[in-house]
Amino acid sequence: MGIGLLVSRLAERFPHSVPVALVLLPILAALGSPCRAQFPTDSVELSSSVALDEVDGSVRAHLERVAACVADRQWDDAVEILREVLEGDSGKMIALAPGRYVSLADYCQAQLAALPEEALALYRDRVDDLARAWYEEGLSRRDPERLAQVVQKLFCSSWSDDALFALGELRLEKAHYQAARLAWSRLIELPATRVPAERFKHGQLDKPAADLLEHWYQGDGAAPAYYYLRRDEFLGDADALALVRIWKNERLPPSRLAYPGSSISAADVRARLVLVSILEGSLERAEAELSAFERHHPDAEGRLAGRKVKYAEALSALIQSAKKWPGTSRADEWHTFAGSPERTAIAARRLDVGPPAWEAITLGEPLSADISNSRVYSLRRIGEDAQRLLSYHPLVVGDVILINDQNRIYAFSVKTGAPAWPRNDPKARPGEIYRDDTPVPTGRTNGRLGVPRFTMTAEAGRLYARMGSQVTSRPLELLDGRAGGYLVCLDLNAMGRVVWKLALDEVDDEKWAFEGSPLADGRDLYVAMRKSDVRPQSHIACFDAETKRLRWRTKICAAETPAGGQAEEMTHNLLTLAEGTLYFNTNLGAVAAVRCRDGHLEWATLYRRAKKAQPDGQDRRAAHFYRDLNPCVYDRGRLFVAPADCESILSLDAGTGELLWETQLPEDVVHLLGVGGGNLLASGDVLWWIDAARGKVIKRWPDTSPLGHGRGILMGDQVVWPTASELYTFDQQPPPRERPRDAVRLSERGVAGGNLVVGGGLLLIATADKLFALKQQGREPPAKVETPEPKDPAR
Repeated sequence: MGIGLLVSRLAERFPHSVPVALVLLPILAALGSPCRAQFPTDSVELSSSVALDEVDGSVRAHLERVAACVADRQWDDAVEILREVLEGDSGKMIALAPGRYVSLADYCQAQLAALPEEALALYRDRVDDLARAWYEEGLSRRDPERLAQVVQKLFCSSWSDDALFALGELRLEKAHYQAARLAWSRLIELPATRVPAERFKHGQLDKPAADLLEHWYQGDGAAPAYYYLRRDEFLGDADALALVRIWKNERLPPSRLAYPGSSISAADVRARLVLVSILEGSLERAEAELSAFERHHPDAEGRLAGRKVKYAEALSALIQSAKKWPGTSRADEWHTFAGSPERTAIAARRLDVGPPAWEAITLGEPLSADISNSRVYSLRRIGEDAQRLLSYHPLVVGDVILINDQNRIYAFSVKTGAPAWPRNDPKARPGEIYRDDTPVPTGRTNGRLGVPRFTMTAEAGRLYARMGSQVTSRPLELLDGRAGGYLVCLDLNAMGRVVWKLALDEVDDEKWAFEGSPLADGRDLYVAMRKSDVRPQSHIACFDAETKRLRWRTKICAAETPAGGQAEEMTHNLLTLAEGTLYFNTNLGAVAAVRCRDGHLEWATLYRRAKKAQPDGQDRRAAHFYRDLNPCVYDRGRLFVAPADCESILSLDAGTGELLWETQLPEDVVHLLGVGGGNLLASGDVLWWIDAARGKVIKRWPDTSPLGHGRGILMGDQVVWPTASELYTFDQQPPPRERPRDAVRLSERGVAGGNLVVGGGLLLIATADKLFALKQQGREPPAKVETPEPKDPAR
């Protein structure tokens, strides 16, 4: 019996006798093969320092001069310096608010927007002619790129509010709802929601301002460090703009970029924000926005859909009509991890499984985690057995099932489970369509953190996968020319013919590795990359999908990892793609958004990294270290993130990176399954329902047992959660006392629990060594009338 297996079985058999296992652990470890590195057996501590590609000292010196000029009311000099900085923008980042970084261009535009009207007038005198030319060209050609150029380069010009308004219209036509919402929301200035106590007290020195501030803000305690904008009373436009002016006069640094003093009617803007929510299917949000709209603009009229209407009446009627619209059609396929580039696919039909469709497919010997993982994190993995890892995540494309391991890719028929295409190679395993016979050097396995995971992406008749070595970072002294895997592209219309292979030496040197499988949009291929260093670096790269030429590569951050530069690590970090933007949970202290078109880093948000893990099997807060397939989940303008180096689950505004909520209550979560029924569904040892809008835990099940085993799935209006021997089904929006429906007893069908995938009329279950298929003949859920969420009068 292996050392890791013995320790794991001791921990599982004697869960309340963990100290015994801890005594045995160092003794047993000493009997194994030599380790490359010695890890602490009591705890691991991560540095909170996260390095971004920030602006240099010379830029900061210019910005300090701007602050001095503003303090002395030298508006002309302040404007000129900001224009110079903007012209020399190199795409580097700078903090707009604590922990939230934006591009230098956005930062400078925010500083300009915070200037008083007399200073803005000076700026507009210099740039309005160019802004007008770009705007008129973009409008006449209906060119969103030219309109976006007005916004990105000349945001505070007199024409940028018109450009934002038109850009929102064009984005909405393309069903790019988040982009439309972001453009229109920037036309409404809002007062600061959090103000440091010293700034707040200084603002109170002005008597009219004092009365307004006292009414609308309240401190966070007896001796407040911050004052927060009240949410329990309706904030009208007059008071909101008065508060905006107060904080501009106080030189309070802006926390968001908003157009200063737009001439466009706020009613026209807010009506379109409600329209966006309706069209994207966020009816609860639309109800709340309409309630606020009716208080702001009860009698407002304007044009929607080419005709003049009374906004409130037209939007109310549209919401009622939208409740009867058919649901979004969902294909019975599964083209990438979590089913979609947004990482939140919902299968069309509810669970209704029958007998096995065909005999199980053997995937090979079960993979196991190196014992160093248990020594650094905790003795028991969450949601799987350390000695029988659930590393496989199949795809369903048309009538073909695709699955891979480190060296091979397989294709099987959905209908029969037999190999999808014939092969004349006598060495080929059943179903094999790709094989790499090159031995993958592994060296000593002890001391390696992380585990192998296997995912792929299918797009436009092609299959993309990361193959070869799963190691993504190494100690610098151990770099010996070994590549960190490679990418391969297969033509699914030609029975898996190899189109190209992309090795790392075609891109860069031995320090680099591909972190996981790519995403594709037909033209381009996007993949996370890691560079080995004392503090590993995280990057996003874009390659031409046809020629594999590198288009761009953008650095996100660098930070210390649990290995501390002492040992090899295996990571499988995946990207999320929505509306032309890539979202990246680096698991290195930062979440970032990058523009697909040119690799421009839009924003980066830092989170609190976990400082310590006590690997004694008792502290469930260490479970987050086992989050290793945890891309951002995108849903209607919001991101949900569960980083491996953070105890929390986070929700961020996808357009700005602003934190919407944070919760540490679901301490065992390792899978974010998606968003359905207004809830974020997450799992680990148990299944969690988290209100997607507010972060409040709605429900958890069970209290003690059974324990989760594998990745669940959203099906219709249900969530299906696997254990080792059953499948449990719940509503995505559960009633308060809902109990699970009768469990599907997998053992009665000769099946075991594992990672769930739906497609081709089958429910696929990928276990540690087999791929099972159950016939799936469920029905689509009935249409539901959504209940509006409680209305927030401040919105």
